Amino acid sequence: MTGAVATTGAGPRVPAWLPAALWGLPLWIAAALIGVVTGSAVLFVASAAAVLLGVALSRRLSTGSFGEVLMCLAAVGLSIPLASALVPPGDDARLPVFWTGLALSGLLCAAARLLLAAPAGGPRFTYVLGLCPLAACGQVRIGPVYLLAIGSYLLAALVALRAEDPTRTPWAALPRRERFLALLLPIFSLLLWGAVTAPLVPLHGFVIQHFDLSYLGGVSGRARGRFTDRMRLGSLREVLDSDQIVLRVYDPSQLPVDYLRGAVYDHYENGRWQSRRQRRLGPGPVGRGPLPGANGVEVRRVSGDPERLFSPLALAALSTNGEILTADDFGILRGVEGQVRRYWLREGPRQVALPMPPGPDDLQLPPALKAPLSTLAAEWTAGQTTSAGKLAAIGRRLTGGYAYSLSFQLSGKGDPVLEFLHIQKQGHCEYFAASMALLARAAGVPARVVGGYRVTEHNPLGGYHLVRERNAHTWVEAHVPGTGDAAGWATYDPTPAGSPPELRTDTPGWAALRDLLNARLAGAWAWLLGRSRTELSAVLLAVLAIFLAIRRLSGRRVAGEKTEDRFDRPLAGYQDLERALLVEGTRRLPWEPLEDFARRVKDAEAAALITRYAALRYGGLGDEIQIEAELRRCAGRLLVVTG
Repeated sequence: MTGAVATTGAGPRVPAWLPAALWGLPLWIAAALIGVVTGSAVLFVASAAAVLLGVALSRRLSTGSFGEVLMCLAAVGLSIPLASALVPPGDDARLPVFWTGLALSGLLCAAARLLLAAPAGGPRFTYVLGLCPLAACGQVRIGPVYLLAIGSYLLAALVALRAEDPTRTPWAALPRRERFLALLLPIFSLLLWGAVTAPLVPLHGFVIQHFDLSYLGGVSGRARGRFTDRMRLGSLREVLDSDQIVLRVYDPSQLPVDYLRGAVYDHYENGRWQSRRQRRLGPGPVGRGPLPGANGVEVRRVSGDPERLFSPLALAALSTNGEILTADDFGILRGVEGQVRRYWLREGPRQVALPMPPGPDDLQLPPALKAPLSTLAAEWTAGQTTSAGKLAAIGRRLTGGYAYSLSFQLSGKGDPVLEFLHIQKQGHCEYFAASMALLARAAGVPARVVGGYRVTEHNPLGGYHLVRERNAHTWVEAHVPGTGDAAGWATYDPTPAGSPPELRTDTPGWAALRDLLNARLAGAWAWLLGRSRTELSAVLLAVLAIFLAIRRLSGRRVAGEKTEDRFDRPLAGYQDLERALLVEGTRRLPWEPLEDFARRVKDAEAAALITRYAALRYGGLGDEIQIEAELRRCAGRLLVVTG
């Protein structure tokens, strides 16, 4: 910008610095929001300096389409290392590196476009790019400040676009009624938005507090029927031969996390276990995103129960992608508002959703079983005076005197636990766990039956563990004060060593490669599904911005515009006329249609010729040679008059 004032074909003369300041105002608001959200003064100064540079040198460069693309690529390339260097790792970052990089990329690209004399898409597309930092900053909750920033940005962008429009009617010339409506419309829109959205917040809280949505509905399909609030002895037999993958567990330690709990049962009657738990809201401290540190475990659900979070009893930390969770009295975690496809955990002394202390049901025995089980328990635990000693003695009897088998048949004439203990003496994990839990109760030790999965298979190509349906398992949790990592509850597995649930194997070569490819595809899909509405909006906005840029830079027209190849470039006569009008003081804006430009031109002959040229260029109407000659003649006349 040279000189003291800037002139357009219509409207008053304004100071030369004012348009540039208005062009940069929305981007300065975006830069300020980046500084507030990230809490980094360096990021704010860097982004604000980029906007200042664009304003100071506004419209000085005339690069082609290729040069504009290079500038945008350079802006993105600068923003990525800048974000990586200034954003702290892990949970210390208020805005993660990815979203900080996206915010800086959009802002720097928009600031770079201020330097161009005729950027593709005009200022409208520049301010669309400026929405990228607004969307990215939405990942951090800053309350009304965020809404204020969005409103200020949109208002500043509208003011800048209006100031850029040479055909605008000055504000003072507008009728009083139109000025009043223009001021009233934003206020009305804000009130309408508040009236629609405000009731949703208390309604959401009411639903979460009064309805436990994770327990609605019954068993729907074989995958959900395995871990419900009821378990019939023998029900796992149908899945113990299935290769269906349920979970992928990414555990960097040599001894992977094991015994992933999915259901706990405390009431037994006639071969059926039931979970008599009470609903509790809020599992305790649950983080968001990957856990910091090297000993975190990532679990990705592939199939099976869509709501339960299978996790160990020793659960020191847990984080998700922000889903709302509930926990029952046994510490079993579930998602409330849909599937939890991915979560992170760390083993250690339990801090999340502590199981409740023992209750009456943890010592419950059916009346018909009290006498025979008490007699057997007294025999097996003879000489043991502590709970730990009694549990160890019962476990030794079961693992040493009974066999693991899937091919056995009960008579069905009596209680299946008694038939297993006294007649069959063979069975799979459900019978071992049920027998130990009931014998422990008969010996005075509170005990429960737990259903879940063992983690035994390792994919050597991917470096992660696979959990299949055949890894379904049942074990016991008994309460021994002073032991265990969960308020005295500890894990006991009476199933004989070497049985299928605990056999550790490596996935064969071809199967390992196939699952690795599936895992990569599933990871990409899970990333997409795990994005919030704001994140998806930012991604869609970025895709739309790229599409519009490519569309503008390619020079292609939308369907329906039938333009011949000879009109791809303006006629030389029209270019001469544009230069003559520019000398006179009338400049055509890069994004302005020819018809709108013609209405602003004061010279009647030039305006008529521009209209005829538009009909020739976009409709094929008229004689090209004649119009070319008339354009040149009019341009020469205007230059003589101006000179």
